[in-house]
Amino acid sequence: MKEETFAYVIDPDGADDTITRWDPADDQARIRLDARQLTTNLGADYSSHRLGRYVVHHGNPPYVQEVNHYAGQLWTGLAGGGPTSVLRGTVLVTGRKLLDGTHRLLDFSEIEHLAALAQTPTRWLEPDGLVVSAAQMQGDRKRQCDAFAVHRDQTTGVWAFAVCDGIGDSQDTADFVRHFTPRLARAAATLQRPEKAIEAIRKEVEPWQQRRGVGEDVSSTAVVVTWHALWRRINIAWAGDSRAYEIKVGRQGRLLTADHNLAQQRRAAGEPVDPDDHHRLTADLSWGEIGTRTQHGELDRLLLCTDGAYFPLGDGAGPNLAQTADYFDRNYLDRYWAKSAAGWVVSRAVERHRSGGDGPADNATSLVIAFPDR
Repeated sequence: MKEETFAYVIDPDGADDTITRWDPADDQARIRLDARQLTTNLGADYSSHRLGRYVVHHGNPPYVQEVNHYAGQLWTGLAGGGPTSVLRGTVLVTGRKLLDGTHRLLDFSEIEHLAALAQTPTRWLEPDGLVVSAAQMQGDRKRQCDAFAVHRDQTTGVWAFAVCDGIGDSQDTADFVRHFTPRLARAAATLQRPEKAIEAIRKEVEPWQQRRGVGEDVSSTAVVVTWHALWRRINIAWAGDSRAYEIKVGRQGRLLTADHNLAQQRRAAGEPVDPDDHHRLTADLSWGEIGTRTQHGELDRLLLCTDGAYFPLGDGAGPNLAQTADYFDRNYLDRYWAKSAAGWVVSRAVERHRSGGDGPADNATSLVIAFPDR
């Protein structure tokens, strides 16, 4: 009996391995073993693609599972270049399928070749243009009262990105964010200054509340960003405690906004912060201060998010600013494509909130923007 290699395995974090077996004399047992190895590692729902001498097998998990960059590199190498499928989670590579239903076994030199392709960072880089990804989870709330919107003005060429967090958990609040978030993004792209867009939307809020017969407590927070391909800056405006983080590859994330809530006021004054102070807003989309910032220079990535996405990722007692920013960089946005990072932020935040046992998990929304290289 000799040990033989059935498949090469590559995980999203770059860890690789092989699946080996002791070659049974019974071909039917071998067929059953091969099938069991695939379904055990990838689940029943998986896809297989033939690339030359090899077959790439991958599962079909939901978007919240991270993109496997290394498998994408390997695919590109086997395919001789060209576009790469979006592969998520663990990926297996076997030899081609034989007439008896088994897969050709791999020798040591082939394993070395596959490993070299997977570990060579050459062709899986993100597209040259703007890359935007957004994700939401409802958490344990009755409704999704967060919203996001992206809009590009065809005349000015200005892009606008908006994230809003509805106050409360009512249907009126859900309707509020669905109505005003896309309007906020359109206004920002047209006016080019996001604070002007918030001012413009504020004029529409009270008439909307009156038509719906709801009070002024039906509102939301907002963070809005505008950008143009010819600018060397981004413009940011916010009202409330939704946030914007700058993420540079290989560095700690940096918070670009300052919360409009009692917790931030007390923190700035050097006073102790009570757990509930975070929820006591001093501004929102309807009223109060509008924060502004212009960030100059080259940008890698920007993260816009609601408190349901950043609050659970702090120091355990609340959204510690430095630790939350550091957490985003070291755990997500420096390791995954922008198309995968947004999903990972919200899924990890909801998971961590639930594991901490600190009440029901909030709505969580994140929007990740990867800016093109100059």
